[in-house]
This record gives sequence, structure tokens and C-alpha cells, in this order.
Amino acid sequence: MAANVAAIPFVGKAAVKRYPPATIAIRITERVPFAMVRRGENQALVDDTLRVLEDAPDARALPVFVLPGGTAFVPGSFLESNDALTLRNVYTMLASAAFTPAMLTFDRYGQVEVTTASGVRMLLGEPANLDDKVRLCSAIVAQLAAHGRKPATIDVRAPSTPVVTYATRG
Repeated sequence: MAANVAAIPFVGKAAVKRYPPATIAIRITERVPFAMVRRGENQALVDDTLRVLEDAPDARALPVFVLPGGTAFVPGSFLESNDALTLRNVYTMLASAAFTPAMLTFDRYGQVEVTTASGVRMLLGEPANLDDKVRLCSAIVAQLAAHGRKPATIDVRAPSTPVVTYATRG
């Protein structure tokens, strides 16, 4: 019975206890929405383990992961593609570095791009060495903030020669 309850997409864990003669207690923990994922015209809500919770939910203030392809999402299934795992890991790294990613995607060459909630576009490139690239972005943002500047784009696809474009004032 616990396995049947746990199969419900929003249920994280389920435990069933029987109290004879006729009482059953079911304890569940609910999964917490983590991000929206998009694939073509299809979108779904997922938790931090990338379990699909529901199709096409209403608009929420969650990060959006844009994945290549166009197949529909199946509620209750897990997204196990390298692309989905990469975007989740990038989100986690950026969030721990005090960035607020709003949209994470791949460019046509398979390189990671992020747009933050404040509108800064970060071109991170290949998924290799992302932790170093995130540290570099943090240092760039800190240095610009000390001078009262705001970046529009931070390009660290070639970490030894980062490129920054500035937001226009006004």
C-alpha cells in the first residue's frame, strides 16, 4: 500500500501502519516544487530530484530549465538526461554563490547559458569546470559592484579571457 501511495507524483515518502482491528494510518511527505522544465511546447513542474510532479502548471516564481527535444513529460517519472542533471547542478552552484538564476538553457552548441532574475546573462560554456566559472562570475560581479557598475552579460566560456558587457545606465 505504501508503494502505491508513493507512486503519486507529489508524494515523496509514504509509510502505512495498521492498528488492528480496523484502523490504518498513512504518513506522507510531500515533494516541494523546485523548477519548471520546458522541452519544446511541453512544460512541467519538477522537484529537486527532477521528478515530474505535473504537466503544464500555472505560472510560478521558479527557475525555468529549457531542455532540447520536444517529447512530453510523464508525471511521476524522473528526468535522467545529462542535460537536465547539468542544469540542476548549474542552478545549485549559482544559488550557493548568491546568484538567482531565472532561466537555464543550452545554446545551439550545447553550451550552458543562464539568465539571472536581475537580467544578467551568463555564458558559462561547456559544463566542465563550472565551479571555477561560477567563482569567476562572482568575482567579476563583486568587482563591478564596488565600482557601481552592473553587467549585462558575463561571458566566461574562455575563463582566461572573460568578456563583460555593461548594462546601460538610465
